[in-house]
Amino acid sequence: MTAPQDAAPQDAAPQDPAPQDPARKFDASRAGEYEQQSRIALAGYEACHELAACMLAAALGPGRAARILVAGAGGGAREIVTAAALEPRWRFTAVDPSEPMLALAVARLKEKDLDERTEVLRGTVADLPEDEAFDAATLIGVLHHLAGDEAKRAILRDIARRLAPDAPLILAGNHQAYASQPLLLAAWGERWRQQGAGPDEVEAKRAKILQGADPPPSEQAVADLLREGGFGPPLRFFSSLFWGAWIARRAPDAP
Repeated sequence: MTAPQDAAPQDAAPQDPAPQDPARKFDASRAGEYEQQSRIALAGYEACHELAACMLAAALGPGRAARILVAGAGGGAREIVTAAALEPRWRFTAVDPSEPMLALAVARLKEKDLDERTEVLRGTVADLPEDEAFDAATLIGVLHHLAGDEAKRAILRDIARRLAPDAPLILAGNHQAYASQPLLLAAWGERWRQQGAGPDEVEAKRAKILQGADPPPSEQAVADLLREGGFGPPLRFFSSLFWGAWIARRAPDAP
């Protein structure tokens, strides 16, 4: 595995109240709890990653060699660990602007003996050469942390420019404005209570999600962002409360 390279982190901001760089948002304290909390916040965490790997294998053809771009790979590197177990001939390029999150990913990759199959870059997709022509890409749990449609379109365009024609992208993340779906938000709080959180902790988690992310407001908005970013119509293959996962292919006329 190539040692993490440094690059300027991508600027972004939460929905409110003030701008925040995602690399700062996922500092050492947040990074340490990220994977455990993700498993609670996303019911079906493992299933989503397993299905993402299966969808990519089905789209590419099982057993073939492939180069996979993993954008926002920091944390437990679950995308890589899961996909690598299914497809031993795949190699990965992992990109993330957060040093603490990327350090966790590097440790997990070494633990799973995947360091030789993975190149790691601390930075953004925009820091990669545009002539890379990866066979596929994943963007899981990232888009709703980028504030505004332009930042979302930008990362999708950056990915499209580094994919081979017709290459598949797995996109997964929250969609729908949280406050617009009070029953889903209440069920999300119950999910935390189910895992042992007390009333004050549940309320703190709910307040945090309302202020800390900017998800696309609908599934149609996700499709529009993909189209504007250089991808064809998406196919949804997973859903859990606010979370959705889709596969889409790089459009022939991607900018």
